[in-house]
Amino acid sequence: VLTTNLPQEALRILKNQPVDLVLSDLIMGDKSGVDILKSALEISPDIIVILMTGQPAIENAISVLKMGAYDYLIKPFTLESLRATIRRGLEKQNLYRENINLKETVSLCKISEAMGSTIHLKSLLQLILETLSMEFDASLSSILLVEDKNKSLVLKAYYGMSTHPVELSFLHGEHPVPQWVVKNAKPKILNPGEQDQQSEKDKPTRSFISYPLMAKGRVIGVLNLVRVGNYSSFSPGQINSLSIIASKASSAIE
Repeated sequence: VLTTNLPQEALRILKNQPVDLVLSDLIMGDKSGVDILKSALEISPDIIVILMTGQPAIENAISVLKMGAYDYLIKPFTLESLRATIRRGLEKQNLYRENINLKETVSLCKISEAMGSTIHLKSLLQLILETLSMEFDASLSSILLVEDKNKSLVLKAYYGMSTHPVELSFLHGEHPVPQWVVKNAKPKILNPGEQDQQSEKDKPTRSFISYPLMAKGRVIGVLNLVRVGNYSSFSPGQINSLSIIASKASSAIE
C-alpha cells in the first residue's frame, strides 16, 4: 500500500510503477480526484479507482462514474463498506484480466500455427515481432540470437522505430537485462520505477520485457518487447501468454 497527501505525488507513483487500485478524495485543492481518475485510466485502463467525498452531489456521482470510476463513497463511511467496495472492485478487475489472458492465449495459438508455414528465417522472425507487437501493445521489439563462437547476442530482427539510447541498448542486447536473461534462462520484466536510467523530464514512461528463446535445453536467443508512453506496464501474467509463442518460435528458429 502506497500513501500520499499530495496529488502530484500520486500522479508520479501512477506513472512509475504498476498500481491495481486507487482510493482518492474528490476535492484536493489545485488537483482533484477527477485528475487522478483521468491520469490513472490513461496509464492503466483496467485500474480500479474509488473516489470519496464529504460533499455529495448526484451530478458529481454520475459524472465520475461515466468517466470510469468504479465507485463513489460518501463520508463518513465504515471500514466494512470500504472493504466490501475494494473487494468487489478487485474481483471485477481479476475477471477482466482473466478474459484478456484467455483472448491472448487463443490469438497466440493461432499465430503459432501460422509459423509452421514459414521456412525462411528472416520472414519468420519478422512475423514473430509484428504479431507480438500487436498482441502485447509493444512499441518496439527485437530478436537476438546467441552466436555459438563467443556466446554474444546478435541482433537478427527488429520492429518499430527508436533512436533513444536506453531502448537501443535494450533491443541490441547491450542492456544488462537481456544479458541476465541469457545467463539465467529466465524471463525478466523491467517496469518504470525500476530503471536507474529513467528521467521523467526527457524520457517517456517505458516498460521492458525480455524472454529467453529455449531449444534443446539451451538459450538460443532473446525476445525483447518495449512499451513507450502511457501504456500500462507489462505484467507477470503476460509472461504466461508470451511463453506459448516463445516456445513455438524457438522450435521454428532452431
